[in-house]
Amino acid sequence: MNARRLVVLWGPPEVTRAEAERRLAGFPTVVFGSAPLGTEADAVVLSLHEGLDPDALGRAVGMVRGGGLLVLCLPVDGPPPSPALATWPYDRSAVGTRLRDRLVSSLPPPDDAGDWVLGEHVPAATAEQDAVVTALVASAPGTLHTVIGARGRGKSAAIGLAAHAMSGRIAMTSLDPDHTTSARRFAPDVPWVDPTALARDGAVFDTVFVDEASAVPVPLLKRLVEAHPHARWVFATTVHGYEGTGRGFVHRFLPWLRGRGRVAAHVLTHPIRWAPEDPVEAWAARVLLLDTVRGPVPHGGVVRVSALDRSALAGDEALLRDVFGLLVEAHYRTTPADLARVLDAPNLALHAATAGTRVVGVALVAEEGGLPPELVAGMRRGERLRGHALPETLVSHAGVDEAGALRWLRSVRLVTEPAWRGQGVARALVAHVEAAAGPDGFGTLFGATAELVRFRRALGYLPVRLAASRGARSGEPSVVLVKPRSPAAVALVHRLRADLARDLPAQVALGAADGGAPYDPDLLELLFADLPPPSPVDPTAVHAFLAGRPYEAAVTAIEALVAGAELAGLAPGDRALVVGRVVERRAWTSLVASPAQIPSAMRAFRRAIASLVPSPERDATARPRTGS
Repeated sequence: MNARRLVVLWGPPEVTRAEAERRLAGFPTVVFGSAPLGTEADAVVLSLHEGLDPDALGRAVGMVRGGGLLVLCLPVDGPPPSPALATWPYDRSAVGTRLRDRLVSSLPPPDDAGDWVLGEHVPAATAEQDAVVTALVASAPGTLHTVIGARGRGKSAAIGLAAHAMSGRIAMTSLDPDHTTSARRFAPDVPWVDPTALARDGAVFDTVFVDEASAVPVPLLKRLVEAHPHARWVFATTVHGYEGTGRGFVHRFLPWLRGRGRVAAHVLTHPIRWAPEDPVEAWAARVLLLDTVRGPVPHGGVVRVSALDRSALAGDEALLRDVFGLLVEAHYRTTPADLARVLDAPNLALHAATAGTRVVGVALVAEEGGLPPELVAGMRRGERLRGHALPETLVSHAGVDEAGALRWLRSVRLVTEPAWRGQGVARALVAHVEAAAGPDGFGTLFGATAELVRFRRALGYLPVRLAASRGARSGEPSVVLVKPRSPAAVALVHRLRADLARDLPAQVALGAADGGAPYDPDLLELLFADLPPPSPVDPTAVHAFLAGRPYEAAVTAIEALVAGAELAGLAPGDRALVVGRVVERRAWTSLVASPAQIPSAMRAFRRAIASLVPSPERDATARPRTGS
C-alpha cells in the first residue's frame, strides 16, 4: 500500500507531541517540524500550535514517503492567527482566520484506529522516467533539455541517474546545495558548483545539470548558458507547487532558451514517491490551491472594477481560484504563504477587475507608514519592521526619516489576464485604488524592467531609488517609484529625486558589475529622464555607512572621501579592496578568491573606510554588516 495518510491530534502541544512520539516509535524515520528540501521520511509531525505556516505545511506534505503518515498537531479550537501576518499597528488579534478555517474544515475526524501502521513504500522508476534518462544520456553535446514535473515525480532522480551514466566533465548546480541532495544520491561523484562561480570562472564542462532551476534568477540562468555555450544543458524544476511557482522560468527563460536552439522538453506526471492520486497530495493541493489552473478567459465585455470582500472571497471557491490563479500565473514566485496574506493579512486590501464571471485583473495593496519616531529610529539603525517595505527602504537605505512618518499605500501586486493586456485594465485598477484611498502618497517597488517602469511613469509615478543589487526572485535591480499626494510627500520626493540624480551613475556602475551584465539601456533612459539637478555630496552619509547603511546608499560620499584621502597608509589588502570597490567600481566577486570570502572582505572594507575618515567623530564601534 503506497498511499499516504493524514492524521490529526487535537490538544495541548506537550500532549500531542508525546502521543505522536509514542505512536511513531516503530517508524524507521520520523521528522518533527521542518527539514531541508529533499528530505524524505516515513512520518512527518507538524505542530500548528503557534499558528498556521502554509509554506511549512506544503513542505511537510512533500517530505512524506509513500505509505507514510502526515501528522498534524492542533489546539482543540484550531491554529491561532499567524504571527507572521501581524504588522504594526495591527496585533495578532487583527489577523484573519479565513485560511485557518479553510484548513480546519478540510481535516478528517480525529484518528482513533489504535496503532498507526506504516504502509509499504516501494519506489520504482516509471516508464516515463526511464525514457527521460535514456534521452538525456543519448543526446549530443550542446543539446538543451528541460525536465518539469510536480513534486515527487522523480525529476531529481532522473537527472542523477543520467549524470551517473554520462562520461566527460559534468557539473551539477542550483541556488542552494540542498536542492541537489536527491540528485547527487544517484551521482555522488558529480560535484555541486556554485552557479555564480559557474557563470564567471573559466572551468569547462561537457554537461551541466541545474536542479530546481526556477529558483535561480533568470539573468543568472542566461549567463550560465552563455558562459558554457557548447555544453549539454539540463534544467530540472517544479514550476507549480509548495516551494512556489516558476513563472519567471516559464515565461521569460524558456522563450530565451528556445531562441538559442531546439529545446527537448520532458514532462514527468506519474508520482514515484507515493501512489497515483495520493489522498494527502490531493488534500494539500485543494486546501493550499496548489492545483489552481485558470482556464481560457474570453476577450470582450464590460470591465467592472471593485474592492473585494475577503470573507466573501473565502466563501466563493470559484472566485478565489480565479483570483489566486491569476496572481500565480503573473508573478515570478508565489507560495502558499501568499494565499494566507491575500486572505488574512490585516494591512492588505484586494481589488479586482471582472468581465462577466471572470477575473481579468487584480490589485493587491498594503497600508504602510504612519510610524511613530521610535520605530523610525529603529529602521534607521537597520532594524526590520515587517509589512512596511516602502518606508523601510526609504528610511534605512535612502536615509530619509520623514518617509517613515508619512502614510503610504503600496502596490504589492498588479496583474492583468494576458488576453486583456493593453486594454486599460491595469490603469483602471490603479485609478480605482487611488480614488478610494487618502494616504500621503502611493508607491511600489519591484524588479525593474523598462516595460514596468514606463507603465508606472505614465501614471505619474517617479523613480526615487535604485538598488545596486539584483533581486533574488526577479534577477532585476529593485526600483522604488512613488506618486506623492500631500505637500510633505511632494517635498520628500523632490529631495529623493535630487539624491537619485547624484547617486544613480555610481549605483548603475556597481549594479552592472555585481550583476555581471549591464542594465537595459531603455530602462536606464527611463530612470535618468527628468531628474532634477543633483544634490551636493552629503559627508554624513559616510558615517551612516559605518553605522550599517548599505554601500550603494552612500556611494558618492565614500567616493569623494577616497578621492581626497591618502591610501598609502592602508594595509595592502585593505588598499586593494578600497581601490577595487570605490575607485574601479568592481564587483565583490572579482576582489576575492571565492564567494565565501565576500562577507569578511566587506567587513575589512568597512574598517578601511572608517580609518580614512579624518573627523574625530569617527564611529569606532561601527557594526560590521554585509551589503557593502
